[in-house]
Amino acid sequence: MQTQPFSDPLSQPTMAAHAAPDEVTREQWEKACRSGANWFYWIAALSLVNTVIFFLGVERTFIIGLALTQIVDGVFAEVAKEAGGAAYAIGFIFNAFVIGGVALFGLLANRRKTWAFALGMVLYALDGAVFLLIEEWGGLAFHVFVLYCLAVGWSAAVKCNRNPAPASAMSFSAPAL
Repeated sequence: MQTQPFSDPLSQPTMAAHAAPDEVTREQWEKACRSGANWFYWIAALSLVNTVIFFLGVERTFIIGLALTQIVDGVFAEVAKEAGGAAYAIGFIFNAFVIGGVALFGLLANRRKTWAFALGMVLYALDGAVFLLIEEWGGLAFHVFVLYCLAVGWSAAVKCNRNPAPASAMSFSAPAL
């Protein structure tokens, strides 16, 4: 069967003939939800890498990382010139809280908490606005792409939450001895 370009990937049929259509759809929704939610982990991880390599003196960063942590890195590096190395530690701790918050969004979104998807997307869009303001088109484009992936995950989480798994799929029994 041929798929249509730019159509909803969750509405496409699959070749899993052994599963009922509702189960296939549910499985697709759960996979799309996890895939979207895991973008928060990527954002957090690469933001942490950006911060670490900045403090190591490397001038390269990942565009997927947060603009906020890059700004904090730069501000506290300037403050450290006047106030000493403690400013680096303060900046690193601040970034650790921000990065931890993004990872928490990933954890909650993986549990299909749609509010975590929504709030995380709003905050990430605001972070992307920084790239717009400074005319960093690569960072902005990647933020838009990630926001799309997060939106697909949010949509899948909404569908999973509206259509709970059948009781037989949620029950576990001990194997017979």
